[in-house]
Amino acid sequence: MKSLAQIEFEKQVEEDAQNIVEKFVDIRKTVIKKSQEQVADSMYKTQSSYARIERGATKIDLATLCAFARVAKMSVVDVIMHPEKLVVEEKGEKPEMILELTKTKNEVKISYRNEVIELINLV
Repeated sequence: MKSLAQIEFEKQVEEDAQNIVEKFVDIRKTVIKKSQEQVADSMYKTQSSYARIERGATKIDLATLCAFARVAKMSVVDVIMHPEKLVVEEKGEKPEMILELTKTKNEVKISYRNEVIELINLV
């Protein structure tokens, strides 16, 4: 039986995943400005498989995220953060990173000054 903490965690992960799906749709319509079929062709997928991604019927794996970012001519971080952008502050000669992206085998973590602001489960 799942604990209350596990159920809440899984709910948050699903919300994060749905948020990324919504970003795919918005980026396709506002940045790429192409149809599902055109984006699917650029990603070497069928239109129906890409449509399943936008409906949330297919989970977005890291390879799909990277392919979509390439088609959109955006970084993976910018896709995840859309419509916000990664900001780097200049301090002397060495820039200070404001947002940090950390990838492990099972998750991508976005941190702001060492505080996790978004955790995306890749499993």
